[in-house]
Amino acid sequence: MKFETLEAGLKWLESQHNNESKRFNEKIKVAMDFFNNPHETFPIIHVTGTNGKGSVTSYLRDLLMSQGLTVGTFTSPHIERINERIAVNGQPISDEDLLAIIEKMYDVNEYLSTTEYGRLVFFENYTVMMALYFQQVQPDIVIVEVGIGGLHDSTNIMDGEVAVITTVGIDHADRLGNTFEEVAYQKAGIIKPGAIAVVGDVPSEALSVIKQFSNEQDATLRVYHEDFDAIDIQVNPGEGAEYTYQFGGQAWRDWHISMLGAYQVDNSAVALTAFYEWMQQHQRAINWDAARQALSQTHWIGRMERVHQMPLIYIDGAHNVQGLEAVKQLIEENFSDKHIRVLYAGLERKNQEAQLEILRQFSSEEVDLTTFDHFEAMSLEQFDALIKSHHLPREQFHLVADWRQLIQQFVTENKQDSLLLITGSLYFISAVRKFILETLN
Repeated sequence: MKFETLEAGLKWLESQHNNESKRFNEKIKVAMDFFNNPHETFPIIHVTGTNGKGSVTSYLRDLLMSQGLTVGTFTSPHIERINERIAVNGQPISDEDLLAIIEKMYDVNEYLSTTEYGRLVFFENYTVMMALYFQQVQPDIVIVEVGIGGLHDSTNIMDGEVAVITTVGIDHADRLGNTFEEVAYQKAGIIKPGAIAVVGDVPSEALSVIKQFSNEQDATLRVYHEDFDAIDIQVNPGEGAEYTYQFGGQAWRDWHISMLGAYQVDNSAVALTAFYEWMQQHQRAINWDAARQALSQTHWIGRMERVHQMPLIYIDGAHNVQGLEAVKQLIEENFSDKHIRVLYAGLERKNQEAQLEILRQFSSEEVDLTTFDHFEAMSLEQFDALIKSHHLPREQFHLVADWRQLIQQFVTENKQDSLLLITGSLYFISAVRKFILETLN
């Protein structure tokens, strides 16, 4: 064995760097070919979007599992353990299987280091690892989340039978572009010839690009509010929502979701359409009662997840402008009777000026800005500079050096009419979740 422990193998994975940039997935193609193309041995639903990827993947997984199918998922980033990224029926890959696949990655990286492409970097390694694992396990269907964008993402070596575009917003502008049209073109890149493409609630400028790309690929397009819809929506504060699902001239009533937020109605409707299309494509009968029950029980850790009951603490990885705006609306709709306090930390590469402006509009008495252990985390000094330069109110925005102490104090005070919302980077949310569940619960 090349690595005696999983920790040693993971440390080696994280040490793989490559300054060469080979686009259009040439390097991934060489790596997959090294293993005789494991990515071609199982069917795929490919999911991209600025926000909503994780929710749609969770809904899709549970819907497909409700029909007795074995479902693989490839997601990122992880919240608790890195094993989460590769899972079957919601169960992460075992330490033993993960280590065995890392051993194989050592061999392919040694080979690639002798070529013009050089070594695989972190997400590229995991893309190949995912393919190797699912080749071994052979699930009925695999849901693959894009890392960033779509067109040039390492996962785009795969041909999804159904391609899903959840939302289109401006994020990762340095790589995907500064306009809806540019971002939409990158995300539409996962639509393959003859595939089915399911598109969520996207801006009209983005939809035009997606429609053109889809037409060029001779793909079948299903667009939210045009080809399918959620109607008769009833939001139940603190409990989720109910609605009627429409598609193809038919209506299915009594759908309930427990994840909070009106946008989760959109996400679940997108997932339902992808589910329906894939089942039809494979001529599988649908047990609608089982599907309804599955959708009603779907949850996703780190997304408006209640991690403490008394007093209320919710965590949500709203790491971009679009995500924060959605959470702001969710809080207003569901917790108007609570005194809201916000704890936030983010990454330098995100548009923190815009994020802080949205936080300023929250119906919260306090917004506490903090930092955490990550090489890209915004420092307190950087937040302080933004507060000054953008003239944000000091009576609302506070700098907090120790976020753990703040959480402990909030719990100790135990004000029943208060709610602490902890949001920002998913890396921050991961650390917070671990602390609360291990220390306070």
